[in-house]
Amino acid sequence: MYKLNEITNKQTWNDFIINSHFRFYSFLQSWEWWELQKLSGKNTSRYAILKENKQIWSIQIIKVKAKRGNYYLIPHGPLIKWDYFKTLKEILPELKIQAQKDKMSFIRFNSVIENTKHNKQEYSKLWCIDAPMHEHVEDTHLLNLKKYERELFNNIKKKDR
Repeated sequence: MYKLNEITNKQTWNDFIINSHFRFYSFLQSWEWWELQKLSGKNTSRYAILKENKQIWSIQIIKVKAKRGNYYLIPHGPLIKWDYFKTLKEILPELKIQAQKDKMSFIRFNSVIENTKHNKQEYSKLWCIDAPMHEHVEDTHLLNLKKYERELFNNIKKKDR
């Protein structure tokens, strides 16, 4: 049986992310990104999913208030250590209960799982549908800010400036 636990400790969160050796994770799942979201006035939550008191995945949620309905946004997550869709299927009822308590209309996963036919079919089995637009940027750059501004801009494509 899985259990959804809120995480309030930065070290616990970061240790799990760093030590789990995920194939891919982004800054959108970092503790610092979520602190920035909170500072900009967004309501956020962090959860760990426990199985037999051992953390097996993590999920960060932004509670979005929009004209089309309030919803949970889960950018580049959840981060699951193994068997993504089986685990997601088993925890989704618990996540739905939490969303209903928060009066959310739907849950939006903006996952980093590869966009393959198989993965689309697996999401469909969970009653998920493709979203028509992106919530966050697709491409990011790491810049050494010790360089001068002109040098920084010269090393970035014009479309990315």
